[in-house]
Amino acid sequence: MKIMLTAVAFLMMATVASAQTTSSTLTPAQCATLKTDITADATLNTARTGRQDDVIATAYNATASPAFWVWKSKLSRSDIVLGTSVDATTFNIAGLTARTAQEVLAFQTLFDPITSMTNPMNPRVRVNFGALQDGAAPQPANITHMTAMARRTTNRLERLFATGTGSTGSPGLMVFEGPATTQLIACALNLP
Repeated sequence: MKIMLTAVAFLMMATVASAQTTSSTLTPAQCATLKTDITADATLNTARTGRQDDVIATAYNATASPAFWVWKSKLSRSDIVLGTSVDATTFNIAGLTARTAQEVLAFQTLFDPITSMTNPMNPRVRVNFGALQDGAAPQPANITHMTAMARRTTNRLERLFATGTGSTGSPGLMVFEGPATTQLIACALNLP
């Protein structure tokens, strides 16, 4: 059992190291997609012709409508343990303290040792959240809480490039992550 938990811990360390990533810049192809999206919206197209890049950026920074849920790319251990999710769930520390020392260590290895962050976009992180908190109550509630803490809604720009279903039960994945800046809007509008 101890060898198995040690192997799990090493796998989890690899999980953090090979986490999926997003970009905060746009490729030329993404700039073209953004320009097409801007010109397809009558209000934004008017702002485009007047080069009101700030107005367009504000529109793309608004929460996507309808809401589109994605897995977060960064989640801290303290957010999980101390935070309240969008579903009003909280972490029950008794669920963690009831685990063996090896299981607690395995839980800790899901998080970068310096930043205490993990990447829930990586499916292995989400699987390991469940594997380390399975069992009798309050573990199932902790799994529900960690899953809720691991997702968020996108802004309109992130939604443009996100993939997947985008529901609370099946969050999508981000390709681009971050705010719409006037520089990103200019990237799109300066295309021929």
